[in-house]
Amino acid sequence: GDLQSGTSEFGGTQCFYTYDRIDYVDFIPAWTPTFMKFIFRSPPLSYVTNIFTLPFDTHVWYSSFVLCAIIFIVIYLIVSWEWK
Repeated sequence: GDLQSGTSEFGGTQCFYTYDRIDYVDFIPAWTPTFMKFIFRSPPLSYVTNIFTLPFDTHVWYSSFVLCAIIFIVIYLIVSWEWK
C-alpha cells in the first residue's frame, strides 16, 4: 500500500501484523483489546406502526405493486403464447 511504496509516512488505521510489513511499519502494541461490534437501535414502537415499511414512501409501495402486476401480466402472456 501507501506505507510500503513510501507515499505515506503515517498510518493511522489498525492493520494486521504480517511479515511483509515488518520492514516498513513500526508496530505499537494495542493498549486494550479491540473488537468489532454493530449497534442496532430500534425506534420506539409508539413512533412507527411497522418498521419494515418505514424506509419507503406510500408512492414507492404503490409503484412497486403496479410494477409487480405488470411483470405478472407480461409473464402470463408470454407463457400462454409459448404454450399455443
